[in-house]
Amino acid sequence: MRKNIAIVLGIALLCGTMPLFGQFRTDFTDSGEGLVTRGDYVLRGTTLVQYQGEAEHVNIPIDLGITEIGDEAFSYHGIKSITIPEGVWKIGRDAIYECYELTEVRIPASISHIERNFTACWNLANIAVDERNLSYSSVGGVLFNKNKTILIRYPRGKEGTTYTIPDSVIFIEDFAFYGCALSTITIPSSVTLIGDEAFSRSDIVSITIPAGVTMIGDGTFEGCRDLVSITLPSSITHIGVTAFYRCESLVSMTIPAGVTSIERWAFAGCSNLRNITIPAGVTSIDVRTFFNCTSLRSVTIPSSITSIGWEAFSFCSSLTSITIPASVTTIESGAFEYCSNLRNITIPTSVTSIGAGLFRGCTNLTYFSVDERNPAYTSEGGVLFNKDKTVLIQYPSGNQDSTYSIPAGVTRIETNAFDNKNLFNITIPPGVTRIGNYAFSDCIRLSSITFPSSVNYIDQYAINFSYGTQYNLKTIEVSRKTEIGYGAFPDGIEIRYSD
Repeated sequence: MRKNIAIVLGIALLCGTMPLFGQFRTDFTDSGEGLVTRGDYVLRGTTLVQYQGEAEHVNIPIDLGITEIGDEAFSYHGIKSITIPEGVWKIGRDAIYECYELTEVRIPASISHIERNFTACWNLANIAVDERNLSYSSVGGVLFNKNKTILIRYPRGKEGTTYTIPDSVIFIEDFAFYGCALSTITIPSSVTLIGDEAFSRSDIVSITIPAGVTMIGDGTFEGCRDLVSITLPSSITHIGVTAFYRCESLVSMTIPAGVTSIERWAFAGCSNLRNITIPAGVTSIDVRTFFNCTSLRSVTIPSSITSIGWEAFSFCSSLTSITIPASVTTIESGAFEYCSNLRNITIPTSVTSIGAGLFRGCTNLTYFSVDERNPAYTSEGGVLFNKDKTVLIQYPSGNQDSTYSIPAGVTRIETNAFDNKNLFNITIPPGVTRIGNYAFSDCIRLSSITFPSSVNYIDQYAINFSYGTQYNLKTIEVSRKTEIGYGAFPDGIEIRYSD
């Protein structure tokens, strides 16, 4: 998965690791790195390593003998135009990157290799290529390969809100329309491949993917917050990592029946997505696939699904019910956490592995149901246990009872077992030997808790409250022989010893 550029840049700026306009290293000459400074240019042999000047319009002198523009050579500059001289054959990765004021780049006939460039050059309106160039061409300021089968970069500052990709194009390169202001892009039927993050962070409102395309790559539409409508063809078989991440205006989508894989974070943050049907060929719901889809009300999970990944549906606060098919064997930690309107759930006989905190924060969930034929899990009084009831896995967050006595025979209280705000008292029986981390999380009404002397270990942050939360807990009773993990108890609580 490609890095989220905006996040990386933000962190770098905060940490002071990224140069701002005019802030560049100047100690190159005789540095022992083979670098020399010639005017505004730092060179290593015939490679331009960095431009240090302050000119708005840069025309690289031909007499410098430069053959390559090195990685990041002009990045973060306030320049407005760059003219690259004849003799240069390569423009390195991100050589021209985040040049906010840049409006034009002129590429000579000698260039035969351009790595990823021009990202976050928000005012770039024209990429001009010498017509004698044998590898690249430009039409209306848009960069293509020579025969125009690959669209490499649409300049972000180009005027207009609509664009029709030429019929000759078969491949839309990675980042081709990154951040562009276009609201409508027409893709011809000739296109069969769309690169990673090709349309990410753009202003597109609607788009139709042609029938020859078989996959939506990583981050292809990531951060397209205005995207309302997208039509996917039946040829699509794969949806990549963060493919539709934070498409916040997307209300509905039909995933083609031929899709067999949907990668992690694919629809995360689609806050207006209301319903989704997962095709029958998909076998797993990956990590955070639908994370924070706060308007999601309906999900159809097919019988082909065998696993539901970590936090796959967490924070889907509008989800009221979900049917887990009998094909599912594994549900990872936090898969449904903070689905605050989820009211009922039944764990089928097929599920043999359940992660911790599966339904944490599901404040309307009052009861866990487990198919009685399930070989690994059971429920008693709506509380989820392993089959022989030696491990208490989770007490429902929405249970309205004020007291609860853990059944005799339980030896371990699992991670995130209790996060109920209604309980005043929990009785832990002798025989319990271990308390998991965050076992009693945000149980704000508990005024005291007693751990029996059988408890050997209380894990870190076993009793935990969210920052700023008001809680009633005043005293904890525990044996001196019990090993207590780091931060197991909140500060300021009175500890009483039973021995």
